[in-house]
Amino acid sequence: MAIFCGLGSSLGQTQTQGIVSLGFCQGNKMLNDEGRLLAEGRKQVYVMYFSNVMEIDDTVVRSLLFEAGIIDDASDNTKRKRTGKKHTP
Repeated sequence: MAIFCGLGSSLGQTQTQGIVSLGFCQGNKMLNDEGRLLAEGRKQVYVMYFSNVMEIDDTVVRSLLFEAGIIDDASDNTKRKRTGKKHTP
């Protein structure tokens, strides 16, 4: 699945202690009506930051992970159609 999680801040910025980032490699393809995902000048990778556990809304995070999985699966299917290769788990 096309996500990443890490401590610190985004690339090119100084690291901030106590910040956890949750990033989506295909974030530009995700719905972002509420503006939770931040592009920060990037075209494709979008992130969200948490500075404490109370900021994490598990319903929202689960929804975003589910959406990322759908986008990832659709991307895999498109690649297979172009190359003719079968998917191997």
